[in-house]
Amino acid sequence: MTQFATESIADLRAMLTYARPHTSEAEAAFVQRFVNTLPGINYDKFGNGLLRLGSAPVLFSCHTDTVHHASGRQKIVINEGIARLKSPARGLCLGADDAAGVWLMREMIAANVSGLYVFHAGEEFGGLGSGWIAKNCGSMLRGFNAAIAFDRKGTTSVITHQMTRTCSDTFARSLAGILGPTWELDDTGTFTDTANYTDFIGECTNISVGYEGAHGPGETLDTWFLQNLRNELVRFDASKLVIARQPGEVDEEDVGPWEAKFLVSSRLHTYADTFSREVELPDEALVELCRDYPEVAAELIERMGLHVADMIEACEAQGFDVGGGR
Repeated sequence: MTQFATESIADLRAMLTYARPHTSEAEAAFVQRFVNTLPGINYDKFGNGLLRLGSAPVLFSCHTDTVHHASGRQKIVINEGIARLKSPARGLCLGADDAAGVWLMREMIAANVSGLYVFHAGEEFGGLGSGWIAKNCGSMLRGFNAAIAFDRKGTTSVITHQMTRTCSDTFARSLAGILGPTWELDDTGTFTDTANYTDFIGECTNISVGYEGAHGPGETLDTWFLQNLRNELVRFDASKLVIARQPGEVDEEDVGPWEAKFLVSSRLHTYADTFSREVELPDEALVELCRDYPEVAAELIERMGLHVADMIEACEAQGFDVGGGR
């Protein structure tokens, strides 16, 4: 296990203290401190941070928002390399989803790794920032043949499916080969920002960054794993990637486990668009279980690739006034 540099571990600790819902004051402060300070950073009209280094045709992705119920600061502890909340409580989470990705991209930028770095806004609200790019700046994406998100639980996954297939097994194996012998292909992905880019970029994936239990107060982050991953990524060689999939390629016979019920009609819209229709009311026993065990229900919803925006859309379709969200 390689130890963190003092400055790096201090940055990661500080990042995890920000409870930063989309468009909140804490998210703005987080971005000001950890993204605005990157030399060469620019922003699009939605608020996504963009930074181009070199000419490698690879897009690297993370997001700056979290699912905290309220904006503010929180205390964390790190023991034997595992970071967690000091005082877990409902409505809180560690926010390693996706502070870990932000931290990794900062480290890669400092090491001058070639690629386009996109710090997305609004991922936890339904991929809003990446959806905006896909709808309004698609031409910007066409020069890239791979999009790699740092926004996945665990320590071994190279995602091939985000409900539908989003990258080829050939590409995923080549990426796993760069990362190390413990990495493996995983077809159980749900959604992150790179899923919105498949009509423009042939190989779109998501890789593990060491967190577990995202979106809840028990979330943890394996910081030792994250450091070892960082050590591989700061010498990332895009020429070792094998590109086998074309932009917009659709393989309806090859889908992930979550696809059957939640396949969206267009990748240029967020998954919330799927639920802008009336649905049948569920069985009363299921309603009771959701009422009694809301965190379990929320975890299942998140595993299916759905987000806050999806819930708002579904509620409004049924005539409920949810006050615009958070």
